[in-house]
Amino acid sequence: MATYTLKVPLSANSESAYKALEKEMKEYEMSCIEKKLDIDVVQSEIKEKLKACVLANYAEMVIKELEDRNVFTMVQKAMQSDPLQAIEIMLNGLWVSGDPVSKITNSLYAIRSASNTLLPLLSVADGELKKN
Repeated sequence: MATYTLKVPLSANSESAYKALEKEMKEYEMSCIEKKLDIDVVQSEIKEKLKACVLANYAEMVIKELEDRNVFTMVQKAMQSDPLQAIEIMLNGLWVSGDPVSKITNSLYAIRSASNTLLPLLSVADGELKKN
């Protein structure tokens, strides 16, 4: 069974918030180097701040491959009337660990982002048919 890590932004400014903090932390690291502070402590502090930013701005979970026929059928049926509900069903059926599914489903932006990411899991490789 293959698993995937799904990382979804919770809002439109999630990425910009992370990039801004990353830039700020790079400048902070450079100033600490100039001040000859303990670089290991500084880098540990920076990692913690970046990790906290990811937790606040992204949902991250491990999902399994779509191999369950019942989940596939439910997703296909829901896709005809409510694509976002189909993604919610898919997430609930494939979730293995990580953030709860509700962290994504509580945000319209996040569930739409997840939708774009998860739709390729519904498709499979084309077979080949040859006339004998």
